[in-house]
Amino acid sequence: MRFTFVLFLCVISHQLVIGQASQNWHWKDYATDSVHGISLHKAYKLIATLPQKASPVIVAVIDGGIDTNHVALKNLLWTNAKEIPNNNVDDDKNGYVDDLHGWNFLGGKDGRNIDKAAAEMTRIYHRYKNVYDGKQIDTNQLNAKEKDTYLIWKQTANEINVAENDLGALQYIKMASNAIKKMGAILLKELPDSNFTTSTLESYQPIGRVTLDTKMAYLRAVKILGIEKESTYPEVVKDLEEYV
Repeated sequence: MRFTFVLFLCVISHQLVIGQASQNWHWKDYATDSVHGISLHKAYKLIATLPQKASPVIVAVIDGGIDTNHVALKNLLWTNAKEIPNNNVDDDKNGYVDDLHGWNFLGGKDGRNIDKAAAEMTRIYHRYKNVYDGKQIDTNQLNAKEKDTYLIWKQTANEINVAENDLGALQYIKMASNAIKKMGAILLKELPDSNFTTSTLESYQPIGRVTLDTKMAYLRAVKILGIEKESTYPEVVKDLEEYV
């Protein structure tokens, strides 16, 4: 029994080590770990031996985007001292409103991403749109290269059409926006603070049955919409209105 227990502990410890190693594989070095990582620890050791004095570096994030509220990043982000945040005004007169931490050049005027703006399938679709769109194409009359090109274009056209059917999702959000406003009007008859959040609403005990049902419906709606728990009711309404 003792042997079995010790063996069990060894297996668990081994699995934990493997799990930690797999989670941090991107830090590793191929020469020492046989893993194609970025050699993070080797880089740290090298930097520590260099005679140069460390100086701050500003890194531009291109293409990927970041969460500016992330706990590990928000205190390290470059901040535009000439811009007043969230006032919807181009304070520094550089053409970009509220560019506090830079600007999303692949976004709309409100900073949200344009999902299909730079997709390769978009370029393929428009490159051959005048050739294939709305026409009956007999692939038997095409040579191998033309047939491949047409089939690729057809696939991208289908994908883009599916993506553009996001209009259905937009209609859903419009309905959700109207529903949130109606629910808010009912809740505010009881709630003492019009700036209530999901967190404060969760702890509130409604007096009437209608308010209780509305509370539960509101909480379900904001969860489905992926709205942050600390967003106030006016912020939720504003965000939904801006989206639609």
